[in-house]
Amino acid sequence: MSRSANTIKHQESTKLVLCVLRIALYGVIVVSSLVFASFLNGYWDRLSLYVAGLFGIFFLSEVMVAISLGIPKPPSSPKKEQEQELAKPVIAPTIDLRDHTRAIAACLKRSDPNKRETRSPASLNSSLRHRIKSPHKPLNTERDLEEYLQSFVGPDNKSTLIAPPKEVWQSPIRFSDYPNKFKFQLSKTPPSKPINPLLPFDTSGAEETSTNAWIQLGVTNRELNNWQLNLRSHLWTCIVSPLSTEIDRINKELKAVLPDVQIGKTSISDLQMVSNTHLSQDIRRVIPYLEVGSNHGYFVQRLRTLAQEGYLSSYIWNGGEDYNGQKWSKQYPTDTAILIHIFSCWMDNHMPPDPSAGPDARAFTNRFILRAKSLVKQKEKMKINPNSKKKIAFPVSVRVPVSVVEFSEDPPEYYIQHLDQEKLKNNEIEYQIKKFPAGRYNPLQGILLLLYLLKKENYGEIAGVSLGPAGLNLLSVFNEK
Repeated sequence: MSRSANTIKHQESTKLVLCVLRIALYGVIVVSSLVFASFLNGYWDRLSLYVAGLFGIFFLSEVMVAISLGIPKPPSSPKKEQEQELAKPVIAPTIDLRDHTRAIAACLKRSDPNKRETRSPASLNSSLRHRIKSPHKPLNTERDLEEYLQSFVGPDNKSTLIAPPKEVWQSPIRFSDYPNKFKFQLSKTPPSKPINPLLPFDTSGAEETSTNAWIQLGVTNRELNNWQLNLRSHLWTCIVSPLSTEIDRINKELKAVLPDVQIGKTSISDLQMVSNTHLSQDIRRVIPYLEVGSNHGYFVQRLRTLAQEGYLSSYIWNGGEDYNGQKWSKQYPTDTAILIHIFSCWMDNHMPPDPSAGPDARAFTNRFILRAKSLVKQKEKMKINPNSKKKIAFPVSVRVPVSVVEFSEDPPEYYIQHLDQEKLKNNEIEYQIKKFPAGRYNPLQGILLLLYLLKKENYGEIAGVSLGPAGLNLLSVFNEK
C-alpha cells in the first residue's frame, strides 16, 4: 500500500473515532433530558423534551456519518494510484538569474519572429557577466550611460536593446513635451543626509528643529501635509468661493437698479449710501471683506481667480496677479493678506461681540489677530525698539488664550503667542512663543496652529463658540481623508 493510502486510512479512522464519541455524548444528553422530563412539570418538562428532541436529531445524523465511514471502500487499482502520483504538482527548480537575463536579451534581440539568430553561449555569458557585476551603479554622467549601453552590444556590433534616440539631454520636468518621456535623464546624487518623512517641514537646521512648534507638539510631516490640504479646501469651500459668488450676485442686482454702482469699482462710502433695503443689508455684510486694501477692484478680481479652482491652486503666498495690464506690485495685497483678512472677517460674523473690547471692536480680528502695524505702538509702550526683529509676546486679554501675530507683511510671516495654562492656575499670566518655519507654508500653518492649540487646550472652543461639528466645523481640517 502506498504512503498516500495509509494517510487517507488514518484520517478516516480518526474521523470514525470522533464520530463515535459524539454519538455517545448526544445519547447521554438525550437520555438525561428524558429522565429529567419525567421528574419535572410545566415549563421545565417541555424544555427537557425539546432538548431531547434536538440532540436526538444530532444523534441520528452522527449515526449516519459513522455508518458511511464504516463501510469499506473498494480498493483502487495500482494504475490509478500511479496516475494520481503523476498528477501531483512538481516543485519547479530554482530559476537561474543568468538564464532568465539571457532569455530576455534573446527576446529583445529578435527583430523578426520568423527569423532566429544564433549566438554563441560564450559571447552571451561574457556580456551578461559584465552587467551583473554592478547592477545598481548610478548613471551620473554621459560617459556612464555610454558604458552601460555598450554592455548590451554583442560581438556583431548590434545592440540587444532598443537604441535610445541620440538627442540633446533635457530636463524631466517638462512633462508637456511628450517625446521627453522616452529620453534618458541624468540621475541626481542622493542627499548625504536622508530626509525623514515623519518630520515636519524645513527642519534641516538644528536651531530650527529645536524651535519648531510642530516638532515640539509631535506632529509629523505627513499629518501637516494632510492638514494643510484640508485647510485650503475648507477655506475655498466655505469662504472664498461663496464670497465671490455673493459679490457677483450683488453686482448683478445693482446693475439692474443702479448701473453705475458696482462692488470693486465704487468706493466704500458710496456703497454705504445705497438706499435699497435689501441690497444695503447685503452690501454692509460684504464691506468688511473689502477693507483688505485700498484698491477694491484688484481684490474682487483676485478673489474670482482664487475661487475658480479648488484647493486654492492659484494661491501665491508672497504675491498676486497682474492687474489692468500691469504686473503685481506691493501696492496690492498679497494672497496671504487676502486669505488672513477674509478668514478673520468670516470668524467675526460667527462669533459674539466682546463688550469689554469696545463698541467697534471685532470679535476675532481685533483680539486673535495681532497686526505688525498696530504692534509698533505697543512696542514703544513696552520700551522695545519698534524695529526689533525679535519675536515677543504682547499683552492681550486673558480671554484670548491663543493669538496669531503678524511678524512682517513683506514677506508674510506669522508666529503664535500662547497663554501658559499651567502658570495661569497659579494666577500667573505668561505667554509662550510658538514658532514654525518661515516661507510659503508659514501663513497657513499659523491658522492651523491656532486651531490646533484651541482644540488641544481650550476644549475646541473660541469665545464660547464650538469649532467642532456642532459649531463652525473648523476642526474637521484635522481629520484624515
